Amino acid sequence: MGGQVSFSNKTKHLSPHSPEWLTTHSDITGISYVETFRLWEQFKFLGCSMSTGVISGLQLARGEIQNDIFMRAVMSRFPRSPNGSLTFVDYCRALQWLDNASIDDKLRELFKMMSSNNEWNIQIVRTLVGALYPDANEHTIKITSDTLVSQCTYGARDVISESEFVSFFENMDSRLVKEKLDFTLWKNHQTELQEEALTITPQNDDISLNQNLIDNIPTDDQLQNLGNQLSFRDWRLFFNNLGYIDSEVSHIRNSFSSDEEAIVHLLFKWRSEVGGTVDHLEETLNNSNMNELIPIFY
Repeated sequence: MGGQVSFSNKTKHLSPHSPEWLTTHSDITGISYVETFRLWEQFKFLGCSMSTGVISGLQLARGEIQNDIFMRAVMSRFPRSPNGSLTFVDYCRALQWLDNASIDDKLRELFKMMSSNNEWNIQIVRTLVGALYPDANEHTIKITSDTLVSQCTYGARDVISESEFVSFFENMDSRLVKEKLDFTLWKNHQTELQEEALTITPQNDDISLNQNLIDNIPTDDQLQNLGNQLSFRDWRLFFNNLGYIDSEVSHIRNSFSSDEEAIVHLLFKWRSEVGGTVDHLEETLNNSNMNELIPIFY
């Protein structure tokens, strides 16, 4: 991932708790505010320090990343500080590169992620196949891996070179390859909340939360639409009824160039911090005499 920009002086002394944290990173990277918010939620999930906004080298070595072979491989290619830590700026830029790179570049980067000597031996292939198909038995993994190597090299060798790997996949259905190389490494914030709701159980661990709770989480699009509509109404009253005090609302508003941006930020912040639901939003709209906005959720 050549050409990545290291940690910017604009964010070096900025606290992750500052309302300017997300807007500054959005400005630096050119990524939309909403997408920056999603990436920040992912970055926090991976274990960043809330005092520095950085994931330490130690955390990268022992955290959630190490449980997944692909996450581990991808993260190993991200730019790091001299002490091995990963900044939010570099995280955003790396994912931005992965999202915008050509299929050829993505294939070559994927190949390099999994090998340091410019070739994949059969053991690397079997490890990857085993990770892709965790329920497959050892015999199936072996047959699948041997077949892949044979097809890439036309049966001539038992290792795959970078050029052979790229050529093999570029000759496949381009739509399929593009879909598989989407590099959606971590699901968006909405999906994360849904999966979290699925895993939360009562104290006896016997009954999982039901689908109604999952469906009751407002989506990103719903919050954006609501933010747009609130900007034409007494949105400060709405947030007062949602539980925010005037000084907090004013402080956040002063960090954005428009009411709508501040409103959307507050809505995402509310959902993230309190696990907000559609029911709660409907109740708040009702208490704010804004019932006409309730259809946004249906």
